[in-house]
Parts: sequence; C-alpha cells; structure tokens
Amino acid sequence: LELIPEIKFRLSGLSTKALSDVNAHMKDLSDVTDLLRKAIIENAPALAREGGFIREGFDEELDKLKNIHNNGKSVIADIEARERERTGIKNLRVGFNKVFGYYIEVTNSFKDKVPYDYVRKQTLTGAERYITEELKTFEEQVLTSADRALAIEVQIFAKLKAFLMTKMEDLKSVARAVASLD
Repeated sequence: LELIPEIKFRLSGLSTKALSDVNAHMKDLSDVTDLLRKAIIENAPALAREGGFIREGFDEELDKLKNIHNNGKSVIADIEARERERTGIKNLRVGFNKVFGYYIEVTNSFKDKVPYDYVRKQTLTGAERYITEELKTFEEQVLTSADRALAIEVQIFAKLKAFLMTKMEDLKSVARAVASLD
C-alpha cells in the first residue's frame, strides 16, 4: 500500500490503454496506510490473540497498562523509597509473595513508627507485614494489566478489521491493478 503512490506516479507518464486502465484502478488508500502504520508495530506477531502488536502511542490506556506490567519493579521501588521517607523507617521494604501479594514489611524494632493507614496483613517472627490502599490498588493493576492490555489490543484489532472491511472494494481494485501490472 505504501508503494501505490509511487506506482501511480510512474504510470502517469505512460499512455497505453492497458496502463491507463491499471492506473485508473489504483485507488488512494493513504488513510488505510496511515492508520496501519500508526496502529501496528513492525514485525507484529502472527496471532492477534497473543497481543503485542499495537504500536506504543496509539492508545493511551493500552500504553498505561503495558507500562504497569513492564515497569512494576520501578513503581515498587518508588513506593518503597517514598514510604521510607514518610515513615522514617530505614529498613522498611516492599515485597511480594504468591500467597499474600504485595506487602510492606517492617521489623519489630520499628513497629512503633508504623502509620495508622497501614493495615496489618501478616505477622512474622521478627517483623510485621502491612498493606496500604495505594499498594492494594497497585497490586490489582499489576495482576490485571496483562489481561486488560490484551483485551484492548483485541478490541483495537477488531476495529481495524471493521475499518478495512469498509475499504474492501478499493483494496480489491488496487490488488487487481497491481496483479495486472505484474
């Protein structure tokens, strides 16, 4: 599709009937080309159900979800640094396990500095684990981000297909013209 304008330009100087007919069937599909270039990444996966084929910057919500999924560790590090600063607990750490999810761990020697907005989640021998509303929200986002991103990509793909269906006759016309030229 990207080459159609170049082909039309090269054919414009030729005056045979067959080439004029071919040129006449070369529809302007720059809107299709532009949309596909903006939406689909280079070397996209063959199967849409796997995701990872929509270009960054095409959909803001999708970009946010991919960022959460791909950069969760840096967000956790930011939360940990901010909570250490806020509480003054220098050995506070944010962790994760499959049973309890994300948590803030504070050793027993600093239990008296734990803010009131921390909710106790688990008691250990030498420490307590807590959760905050922010951490709970982040956990939900991380755990659902990949599925939600895939759902958005599939939805975008369906819209792209629907748009292409509206252009089907023009696409067929161009394909026949290129085949005839070939």
